[in-house]
Amino acid sequence: MEFIDKLKEEHSIVIKLLDKIGSAKPGSESYIRKMSQCEEVLIQHVIQEDTKIHPVLEQAGEKNKKLGKLLKRTSDEMAEVTLCVVLFFQKYSNNAMEREKIKNRFASDFKNLRKVLLERIKVEENYLFSEFEKISNSGLKSKKNKKSKKNKK
Repeated sequence: MEFIDKLKEEHSIVIKLLDKIGSAKPGSESYIRKMSQCEEVLIQHVIQEDTKIHPVLEQAGEKNKKLGKLLKRTSDEMAEVTLCVVLFFQKYSNNAMEREKIKNRFASDFKNLRKVLLERIKVEENYLFSEFEKISNSGLKSKKNKKSKKNKK
């Protein structure tokens, strides 16, 4: 499915940007540029998930209790991920790097951000995206069956 492939590609881009941010000198031009790019990719990615994937999964989760429980858990986790990401980018973008105290926390905060994002990517790719594809594929099959029945009449 092209849409899911695009989201997985965005995951790869985020990981590459995180690697570049981690090896850049905090506050440098390269660092600032990579931070901005990473933040933008993450924002656009979340918008796509929130508008296209989550509504489909939530509707299916109303009928499928196991999926509903998975969605509840991942929704709670996503709230924590979002908070972690927002706080990190607020704290370490452009001018915030001027304060020495913040610079000293960067390594541990960055390590935590990377860990949280990698865990979330794993959940999305191993569970949520596959559930979305199953639901989408079953929807396509039922549409084809309805058309086939309609054409036979």
